[in-house]
Amino acid sequence: MLNDNLRPVLVAAADLETVQWEMDQAVQLLEEAMRRALLEGIALDRVASAAGMTAGEVISRTGMQLRGLAAPGDAAGLPREHRKGEGPDRALEPA
Repeated sequence: MLNDNLRPVLVAAADLETVQWEMDQAVQLLEEAMRRALLEGIALDRVASAAGMTAGEVISRTGMQLRGLAAPGDAAGLPREHRKGEGPDRALEPA
Protein backbone atom coordinates (compact mmCIF):
# COMPACT_ATOMS: atom_id res chain seq x y z
CA MET A 1 0.00 0.00 0.00
CA LEU A 2 1.31 3.43 -0.96
CA ASN A 3 1.94 6.04 1.63
CA ASP A 4 -0.54 8.90 1.08
CA ASN A 5 2.38 11.32 1.25
CA LEU A 6 3.79 9.79 -1.96
CA ARG A 7 0.59 10.25 -3.97
CA PRO A 8 1.43 13.86 -4.98
CA VAL A 9 4.88 12.69 -6.12
CA LEU A 10 3.37 9.92 -8.24
CA VAL A 11 0.79 12.28 -9.77
CA ALA A 12 3.41 14.91 -10.57
CA ALA A 13 5.71 12.31 -12.13
CA ALA A 14 2.87 11.00 -14.29
CA ASP A 15 1.96 14.55 -15.35
CA LEU A 16 5.56 15.24 -16.29
CA GLU A 17 5.76 12.08 -18.37
CA THR A 18 2.59 13.12 -20.22
CA VAL A 19 3.95 16.59 -20.95
CA GLN A 20 7.27 15.15 -22.15
CA TRP A 21 5.42 12.80 -24.52
CA GLU A 22 3.32 15.71 -25.85
CA MET A 23 6.50 17.78 -26.33
CA ASP A 24 8.16 14.97 -28.28
CA GLN A 25 5.10 14.75 -30.52
CA ALA A 26 5.03 18.52 -31.07
CA VAL A 27 8.74 18.55 -31.98
CA GLN A 28 8.21 15.72 -34.46
CA LEU A 29 5.26 17.53 -36.08
CA LEU A 30 7.29 20.76 -36.34
CA GLU A 31 10.26 18.97 -37.91
CA GLU A 32 8.00 17.26 -40.45
CA ALA A 33 6.24 20.53 -41.28
CA MET A 34 9.56 22.36 -41.76
CA ARG A 35 10.86 19.58 -43.99
CA ARG A 36 7.72 19.66 -46.16
CA ALA A 37 7.94 23.45 -46.44
CA LEU A 38 11.57 23.29 -47.56
CA LEU A 39 10.85 20.53 -50.07
CA GLU A 40 8.00 22.65 -51.45
CA GLY A 41 10.48 25.44 -52.11
CA ILE A 42 9.76 27.84 -49.25
CA ALA A 43 12.91 29.84 -48.49
CA LEU A 44 15.03 28.61 -45.61
CA ASP A 45 15.04 32.00 -43.89
CA ARG A 46 11.21 32.12 -43.98
CA VAL A 47 10.91 28.60 -42.53
CA ALA A 48 13.46 29.44 -39.84
CA SER A 49 11.68 32.67 -38.95
CA ALA A 50 8.29 30.95 -38.73
CA ALA A 51 9.77 28.24 -36.50
CA GLY A 52 11.67 30.68 -34.29
CA MET A 53 14.96 29.00 -35.18
CA THR A 54 18.16 29.80 -37.01
CA ALA A 55 18.71 28.43 -40.52
CA GLY A 56 21.30 26.03 -39.11
CA GLU A 57 18.84 24.68 -36.54
CA VAL A 58 16.22 24.10 -39.24
CA ILE A 59 18.73 22.27 -41.44
CA SER A 60 19.87 20.15 -38.50
CA ARG A 61 16.36 19.31 -37.27
CA THR A 62 14.96 18.46 -40.71
CA GLY A 63 17.81 16.23 -41.80
CA MET A 64 18.33 18.45 -44.84
CA GLN A 65 21.79 19.31 -46.09
CA LEU A 66 23.32 21.96 -48.28
CA ARG A 67 24.88 20.74 -51.51
CA GLY A 68 28.38 21.85 -52.32
CA LEU A 69 29.56 22.65 -48.80
CA ALA A 70 32.47 20.96 -47.08
CA ALA A 71 30.55 20.99 -43.79
CA PRO A 72 26.78 20.75 -44.35
CA GLY A 73 24.91 23.10 -42.05
CA ASP A 74 27.91 25.38 -41.57
CA ALA A 75 26.25 28.78 -42.01
CA ALA A 76 29.61 30.52 -42.30
CA GLY A 77 30.34 28.47 -45.42
CA LEU A 78 26.95 29.12 -46.97
CA PRO A 79 27.28 30.42 -50.56
CA ARG A 80 26.22 34.07 -50.85
CA GLU A 81 23.15 33.29 -52.95
CA HIS A 82 21.86 31.00 -50.21
CA ARG A 83 22.36 33.27 -47.23
CA LYS A 84 19.33 34.71 -45.51
CA GLY A 85 17.42 36.95 -47.89
CA GLU A 86 19.84 36.46 -50.77
CA GLY A 87 18.15 34.17 -53.27
CA PRO A 88 16.31 30.88 -53.42
CA ASP A 89 17.31 27.92 -51.31
CA ARG A 90 17.76 25.59 -54.23
CA ALA A 91 20.87 24.06 -52.63
CA LEU A 92 18.77 22.30 -49.96
CA GLU A 93 18.22 18.60 -50.40
CA PRO A 94 17.25 15.66 -48.18
CA ALA A 95 20.20 14.17 -46.35
